[in-house]
Amino acid sequence: MGEAEYVLHPLALLTITDHNTRERVRNRVERPKVYGGLFGNTLANKTQFHAAFELPLTLSTPPSIDCSYLLQKLEQLKEVFAEFEFQGLYSTGSCVTPEDLEALKKVSSCCSITPAFLLVDLNNISQSTKLPIQLFRTEITIIDQNNDLQINLIESKVQIETQAGEEIAINNLSSDAQGSNPTVEYLQNTRKAMMMLNNRIETVLQYLERVHNGSIPFDHSIMRKINGVVNSLSAENTPNFESDFSSNYNDILLTQYLGTLTSCASLSNDVFNNIS
Repeated sequence: MGEAEYVLHPLALLTITDHNTRERVRNRVERPKVYGGLFGNTLANKTQFHAAFELPLTLSTPPSIDCSYLLQKLEQLKEVFAEFEFQGLYSTGSCVTPEDLEALKKVSSCCSITPAFLLVDLNNISQSTKLPIQLFRTEITIIDQNNDLQINLIESKVQIETQAGEEIAINNLSSDAQGSNPTVEYLQNTRKAMMMLNNRIETVLQYLERVHNGSIPFDHSIMRKINGVVNSLSAENTPNFESDFSSNYNDILLTQYLGTLTSCASLSNDVFNNIS
C-alpha cells in the first residue's frame, strides 16, 4: 500500500477561519481556542476534507468535546451527504497541546475511529509566507488494562484542491472583501453620507449653543435658514408621508430580495452545469 494522501478543500478552511473570528469577537479574546470536525471521504489511500463544522465544548473543567452533539451533528450531515464520513478534528493554535490530545481521545471513543488532526495557526498569519496549517495522522494504542488510550501524532503532507463550485464561492467572497460588490459599495456610500450629515448637524448645534451663550452675535440670516430646515422636517412627519414611505421602502426591499433570489438561482445553475 502507498503512503496516505490528505486533501483539504477551501470551503473547510473558510469554515475554520470563520469559527475562529466569531469566537474572537463574541468572547473578546485575541487568540481563542476552537475545535471542530472534518467531514469528507476516503478513496483508497486518499482522504479528502470537503467540509468542517464547529463543535461546542462542555462546561466541565477542563472543557471537553460534547459527544452527544457530535453524534447528532453527524447524523444530520449523513442525511445530506450520504457519501461522506467523519474524518477527524480541527483546532487552532501554534502547536499541539495536551488539551488537543484529550479532545482526540474523546472523539476516538465517541465515534470509534482513528481521527486525523488539523492544526491551523491563525495567530501570526500576517507574518507567514505559507499556509499555516499542519495535518497529523494519529496512532492510538491501549497502554493498560483500564483501556487508557495513548495517542501519537505523525505529521503528514496535506494538499489544497479546489472544485468548480468552490471557485465560485471563493471568487464571490474575494470580490466582497475588496468592496467590488454593488451592495457593499452602496452601504459604504450610505455610511459616508450619514457620517457627513451627523457632522453637519453637530456644527449647527454648536453654533446655536454659542449664540445662546452669547459667545457670538445673533445672525438673523443664518437663523432663518436653520428655522427653514427645522420647519421642513416637521412637515414630513405626517400619517400620509409615513404610509407612502413604508410602501416605497417595502417595494424596494422586495425588489432587492427578488434580485438576490434570481442571482442565487443563476449561480446554482452554473454550479450544476459545471458538475454535470
